[in-house]
Amino acid sequence: MTDPVKTLPYSIDGRLPLYVAPVPLDPARHHDRAIVPSATPFGFAARTPTARLTIDEFERAMLDYPIVFFGPQRLPVAVMGLQPDANLFVTEDGRFAPGAYVPGYLRRYPFVTASLSEEEAVVCIDEQAACVVSTETEGAVALYDDTEPSAMLRDIVTLVEAYAAAEVRTEAFGAVLDEYDLLEPRQAHFTGDDGMPQLLLDYAAVSRGKLAALSPEQLAALRDNGALPAIYAHLFSAANWDKLPIWSA
Repeated sequence: MTDPVKTLPYSIDGRLPLYVAPVPLDPARHHDRAIVPSATPFGFAARTPTARLTIDEFERAMLDYPIVFFGPQRLPVAVMGLQPDANLFVTEDGRFAPGAYVPGYLRRYPFVTASLSEEEAVVCIDEQAACVVSTETEGAVALYDDTEPSAMLRDIVTLVEAYAAAEVRTEAFGAVLDEYDLLEPRQAHFTGDDGMPQLLLDYAAVSRGKLAALSPEQLAALRDNGALPAIYAHLFSAANWDKLPIWSA
């Protein structure tokens, strides 16, 4: 379980996409910190073309984005743009495209969990996030009431704990894809200023041929362990590659 009141003697190394300075929440350090709500809260993601997904999000995310797998950990991501520094679903001032699904990775920002051990994790906050302000800021909601987490912070802990649990299920799903050797390498390109195609990202996708070659027993196993619906959601999401150019938040 996460502990939002735990005091830790160190910060964590922030290499998560979009996070600049994530550190464990600490009432001694953050007693005067607050979150200020914004009508345009997604400006931090306006210049990134991808966002991580969990397996729990596939069925909804597949309606808006291509879902691809990235890196040796088979991290699923939603492709949200066709340029390396532009998100088609977020305006420069941080408004998200109406009706489009907002990935949980973006909704939980500036909070995240960090594992201390297999049994223990801690909630962290990106201190450099624009929404993290002084408690004296008009309209801001404090993280702590004295040394106790505020009601808002307790709700945030619930959100990040649920997301962390979904990440565990997502890792297991990636391992299944490798176990059945279902992935094949792909590339996405964008058109540069010179009019020539340039590499946007290397990624992996499920091979329809490899999926079709599975035995009935293997397909049944994928169905029973919950992987098959996510695989089909991923495959169906490929239709969104053609939709991306028309999106503009």
